[in-house]
Amino acid sequence: MQSIKKETLTQQVSEGIKAFIENNELKPGDKLPFEKEFIVRFGVSRTVVREALKSLEVLGVVELKPGDGIYVAHHSLKDITDQISFHWQRSPKTMKELLAVRKILEMAAIEMAINDYEPERIAPMEAWILRMEEKIRKGSVPAEEDFQFHRALFKASGNEMLFQLSDFLYGFFENAEQEQQPEKVQSSPKSLQEHKEILHWIHSRDIVKAKESLQQHLLPLEDAWGAKE
Repeated sequence: MQSIKKETLTQQVSEGIKAFIENNELKPGDKLPFEKEFIVRFGVSRTVVREALKSLEVLGVVELKPGDGIYVAHHSLKDITDQISFHWQRSPKTMKELLAVRKILEMAAIEMAINDYEPERIAPMEAWILRMEEKIRKGSVPAEEDFQFHRALFKASGNEMLFQLSDFLYGFFENAEQEQQPEKVQSSPKSLQEHKEILHWIHSRDIVKAKESLQQHLLPLEDAWGAKE
């Protein structure tokens, strides 16, 4: 029997279950043992095991299916965005800092996409630009298309972890920018042109120019959040 100290029992059991998943190399969708086995394994009560499992479910580590069992969850870093976005979005200072992190990651994505250039990975960016053009012609703000263009850029980096980090960060900006939709109507054509320039320099494999275009594209966001401090 693997004994657990009484203090912070729930936390320790949570860590024990995560270690079990890792040590057994379980993948998303794999089934875990029933509660009873964890009760015996850690020498704790059913209540402690259930609290630990619920905390892991909130974190997106496991999925509890009543009447079926416990499974390793299909998750991404974005799963936890909604849990903290309410607080973060109401702090201009935090949003400005998040934007700085976003810029660093996006610059890295550009460099990776160019250094490991593969046309098929760049193609989705072109597709989203076409959708942006169509939306603007109809007099609408291509907010979703803009968002998806940047996601496609991270995907083009070929680095899955960087892509997941981008999804996590973009959850904050996607929600925060919805409040500014009316202000974006007039700026949409300019934004479209900036997206085209970023894509052009990626195709040209010019890292410096691509990064400069991205820097220019993000200036309105930097100004907006800087003004709110």
